[in-house]
Amino acid sequence: MSRNTISTGLPHQREVAIWARRRLADARGGWFDTGRNRVDQFGVVLADGVGLGKTWEALAASALMLVERSKERSGGGRRQNIRKQAARVLVLCPPGLVSKWSREVRDPEGFSAHLRRWAGSRARRAFIVDTLTEPYEIRRRSDLDDLPSGTIRRDRVEVPAGTYICNWNVLRRKEVGSGRSRLAAMRSQPWDVLIVDEAHHREAREAMNIIADWSRHVRAALLLTATPFQLEPREIHQIFGAIIDGSHGAHRVLSRPPVREFVAALAEFFRGGEEPGRALKRGAERTLCQALVRSNVRTAGRLYHLIAEDGAASRIKAPDRMREQELKDLLSSLIEPTVEFETWYLRRRLALADGQRTFLPTKLRQALSTPAQARSAGDRNGGPPQSPRLAGLEMWARAQAEKDLLRAADDGLPRKMLVFTSFVGMAARELQESLSAAIGEAWSAVRNRRTWRVMADSAASGVIRVRKAVERLIENDEHLQASSDACAVVEALQSMADCPDAGIARDLFGHRRFRALVVMDLKHRLAGLAAVLRADRDGGWWARLRREERRGVRAAIAAIGNSEVVRTYTGHDDRRDRDAAGEAFRSPLAPWALVASNVGSEGIDLHSYSAHLVHFDIEWNPARMEQREGRSDRLGRILKEPVNVYFALVRGTYDERMLHQLVARQRWHSILLGRPGARLARDQRGRVDARILEQEEVRRLALDLRPSRRP
Repeated sequence: MSRNTISTGLPHQREVAIWARRRLADARGGWFDTGRNRVDQFGVVLADGVGLGKTWEALAASALMLVERSKERSGGGRRQNIRKQAARVLVLCPPGLVSKWSREVRDPEGFSAHLRRWAGSRARRAFIVDTLTEPYEIRRRSDLDDLPSGTIRRDRVEVPAGTYICNWNVLRRKEVGSGRSRLAAMRSQPWDVLIVDEAHHREAREAMNIIADWSRHVRAALLLTATPFQLEPREIHQIFGAIIDGSHGAHRVLSRPPVREFVAALAEFFRGGEEPGRALKRGAERTLCQALVRSNVRTAGRLYHLIAEDGAASRIKAPDRMREQELKDLLSSLIEPTVEFETWYLRRRLALADGQRTFLPTKLRQALSTPAQARSAGDRNGGPPQSPRLAGLEMWARAQAEKDLLRAADDGLPRKMLVFTSFVGMAARELQESLSAAIGEAWSAVRNRRTWRVMADSAASGVIRVRKAVERLIENDEHLQASSDACAVVEALQSMADCPDAGIARDLFGHRRFRALVVMDLKHRLAGLAAVLRADRDGGWWARLRREERRGVRAAIAAIGNSEVVRTYTGHDDRRDRDAAGEAFRSPLAPWALVASNVGSEGIDLHSYSAHLVHFDIEWNPARMEQREGRSDRLGRILKEPVNVYFALVRGTYDERMLHQLVARQRWHSILLGRPGARLARDQRGRVDARILEQEEVRRLALDLRPSRRP
């Protein structure tokens, strides 16, 4: 393994790749120790925290393991380089993450740049670059028909070499087709590496199980999850059963003595006993870390706040760090409901109890979050009064937006708001209208400030400077010159320069740093578009790649053209509109706030300029809350200040019960998995120790990937 380590630019990602390589390539999966004997292990779980770059970790580990495809043992036992070999990598992911994975693989300034430097001029590594940088996207069943033709062996279709990014629902379809169908080929293909994103989902496990006898057709499996279990820790058995030979029962790690003793001590702790000792926790970590790795890495951090009825936000501790008395004191600081709302809510609650059998918790939460639905339905006792939660959020948003706009006038950094709600429809529209009004009032207030006026006076010339920089970029690439989308960027910038009332974004163009951020964003999007256009390939799958790149550029054009101040990202939105809203939110331009449902809480990146994250309502599941917060607190975030997380909860309602249950479950998760998690495992003499690799060992294994000075 010496000097094969690929550097992704972040130490913890490199160490994860080393760990997976040693497990699945060097040791051939023989590391899992039950205490009596070793069982077959053909995969590992990468359970890094949200936003720590599991995509790059999995790709780097795949590159290291594919090195084995270019080696074989000779008769004397020595390894020799052999001819270039075909390699196949399958990525199974949720439908909404196919584009994200494709962008991560294809980005010429992202992982592929590190991969090419790592490969260098070594011929035996060239096929790895070819494999991992040109993905095939499979969003739906019909996309299989657009793939390049493969060869037929033993009356079955063998798909061409490369990386296949597949919506896991495609493989979950019941019909298989003939033995020569591409769907059958995907299920029975001998994959070198199988990567499963969001592996804690039931759909992911079903897709893995449908792959015919997959443990013998897959050389190595990498299961990615930020939350190894959702509510019940024993769900981890289902994940481990997919990577460890289940016939031995070894995958039931929570039933093994070290973990069982620790769980018993935890139960006693929640009944008022002492916290489990360090030795018990270390023993449980060692058992779990034989198949699961979690990096101990912190990002910029998070600051937690509570919104009051007047819009004021007060600092609080992280919920899972609160003691019982602190939690009780917190309840008295929640939003105070008005008498009218309290009376309406009580009537609503009694009506639900006397009515037909229904799931009361959901209905009570919906009454708090979506009063407009009751109003439209015509409550016989009269429509609900204004929601105290919505009123408090609107006052907070106005005051916070005014502060953020003034700070942007000083440092040129936009600070955006991300608001999550479990209920969509009228709730999302009400949130959108309230936040739009609040941000509009804040802008009207700051336009009269001297610092803002000075910046706005030079906005027109600033837009022209950005337009000229983009024009120079397009002139250097003939493919961009012929692209209507690239030319539309220039036209949108010219229109903004000619329009004095183009909104907040136009005023910010008067700040030099903001202009630099816009140029950097447009340069990155146009570079991705140029790379796809430059390839000039045929086939439906390549046409889809071109459409994906154009979609990102068009989202930037819409943002330049003064799109809505607040947009939504929910399951009720058209997929194209939803994707465009996410792309624009990642840019330095509008929208300045995004209202998202649970559709936007997993897998997507919304972190670039996200400064504030609001839980308009909370979830029972701490894993979902962590996924929400992970949209903003991720590596690669341009804002270096901590993410501000806010709770908007109403006193004397069902919010109190949900908060108490959430805190209890967060304690369970943080203690069992560590906070922020058990440190990276290190294999030593066949045993597992939950410590980070020593620096000397990392230095010896790593390869210097700085650009060479040689021509």
